[in-house]
Amino acid sequence: MKKILCLLALLTGSLLSAETAEADLAALNALLAAKVPAELTTGSARYHWSVKRGHDLAAAAEKLMADHPADPRRWEAAMILLSRPRVFVKSTNDALLDKQRPGTVVRGAVEYDREAQEKWRERLAALDAACAAATDMTPEVRKKYLLSATLRHLTAAGAAVTSRKPVDFKAVRAEVDRLIAAYPEEEVTGQAFDRLVSLQRRLVESPADIFPLLQAYLDSPSEKVRTVAEVGLTLHRAQEQPLDWKFTAADGREVDLAKLRGKVVLIDFWATWCHPCIEEIPNVVAVYNKYHDKGFEVVGMTLENAGVPENATPEVARVRLDASRNRMLAFTKDKKMPWPQYFDGTGWKNPYTTRYGIRGIPRMFLLDQSGKVVTMDARGPKLEAEVKRLLGLK
Repeated sequence: MKKILCLLALLTGSLLSAETAEADLAALNALLAAKVPAELTTGSARYHWSVKRGHDLAAAAEKLMADHPADPRRWEAAMILLSRPRVFVKSTNDALLDKQRPGTVVRGAVEYDREAQEKWRERLAALDAACAAATDMTPEVRKKYLLSATLRHLTAAGAAVTSRKPVDFKAVRAEVDRLIAAYPEEEVTGQAFDRLVSLQRRLVESPADIFPLLQAYLDSPSEKVRTVAEVGLTLHRAQEQPLDWKFTAADGREVDLAKLRGKVVLIDFWATWCHPCIEEIPNVVAVYNKYHDKGFEVVGMTLENAGVPENATPEVARVRLDASRNRMLAFTKDKKMPWPQYFDGTGWKNPYTTRYGIRGIPRMFLLDQSGKVVTMDARGPKLEAEVKRLLGLK
């Protein structure tokens, strides 16, 4: 009888623990889905709310894992910890925070706790290793983990390159290959391969050295990976063959790159809603004004989105496109950008962006006098240095 009572007690305890884990996970997901309260109208109030929510999420997830060490659902909490950003703040300048745009932080508005941030990174690294070794993950959680882990590891490899630390490219590529084999149809798989290509582009000495990697994946079982490889090869060919783009600019000017042979040309992919693009404009304007008479031209490729619905009538489409075009032209006039601008109002879906795989802006192609791309990131001081070099100026 005593053994039976013990077994019943254990069974009851397990059932209660399972119910508690379910409730804790539901509460965690509710916290994850929470939106910024409407009454928080200032940038500083929204920022403080988001920081607090990050800490609350982490605390709830850590508690769930600690309270239910044998429940497979603890790995769902682990995934939240690994995927959600957590910021450690020493102090803030709320007056500056109130000036920020949504999704950005004004420089100097926040003093971060670097020591706490580093300890948190160490905690996440240990948690990442525990997830990788877990044997009781559900197939769905395992899939989420592998997809997100590969992207995180690629991001870490990119940060290592920036910090001039060694990167084991073969190991990173092997991880991407495992992802392709396991989940060829997932969108993240294509993103992972795209980041792998970007990583190697930063590691090789010559742009041509990326060609073998791209060529190797043209027959990939993943359509998304094949697309990335094909786009990459298009970019590679742009460095070997002149670009022959031709279009009517937003202000009616005819643009034909073939007619600009003999000049150095900057093709600037940008948008009025892109803060880094706006920060780069004064530099482009200054270089244009300084070297235009010496043979330097700029062509803008705007990623403005007019927000035209698929089922819009021709009249509605025309009104929205005209309004978006006029706002962009007014912006360029205000910023003293006299060069022609491509515009079709489709945002990221415009044909040049899709054909050349532009997934982040500003992206700046610099063409030499033969019309070939010599660099795809002609930003900051690099722009003037490259323009001077190509123009043969000292």
